Amino acid sequence: SEDGYNYRPLNKNQPVIIQTKGKKCVRDPYILKGEDGFYYIIGTDMRCEEGWTSNHCLITWKSYDLVNWIDETVIDMRQFKGFETTNRAWAPQAIWDDSVGMYMVYWATSTVENDCAGHYYAYTKDFKTFETEPEILYGRWNEVDPETGETRNIQCIDGDIVYNEKDGYYYLYFKEDLTQK
Repeated sequence: SEDGYNYRPLNKNQPVIIQTKGKKCVRDPYILKGEDGFYYIIGTDMRCEEGWTSNHCLITWKSYDLVNWIDETVIDMRQFKGFETTNRAWAPQAIWDDSVGMYMVYWATSTVENDCAGHYYAYTKDFKTFETEPEILYGRWNEVDPETGETRNIQCIDGDIVYNEKDGYYYLYFKEDLTQK
């Protein structure tokens, strides 16, 4: 689109990626231009027909022109300590962290034991492997409802981190759902 309202199909309206690994069905794709000049896609490796708690992997690709994609890679969250029972790895995104010279990948995840998603992060240099173990970024578990006094979990999904140059702060935007009491 040249105006943000009227779009024309690219690639003669043919797919530019056909997923060949993992679930063979990507959701929540996020595209960013890397510090190396390549474009990267990172997405949820999920097939809806298998249910909302059927995925535990992220999927990535790399491109120089947004049409030809290479290096399809599945990153299985279950390989990390504490994530062996991951049943969701949703909506990954990434942001460059100049202080460590790597990309911070962040996504929503939950486990069989705690079926309430929170945001986690890990660092990567290449979108193929993580250089660090996943850690909690933000979660809302076992909070006390101020009105009822009941304990509740609030699911946090679909995060986006934005840096505001004017005030020097990073902002995390996300969707939250009350999941259980």
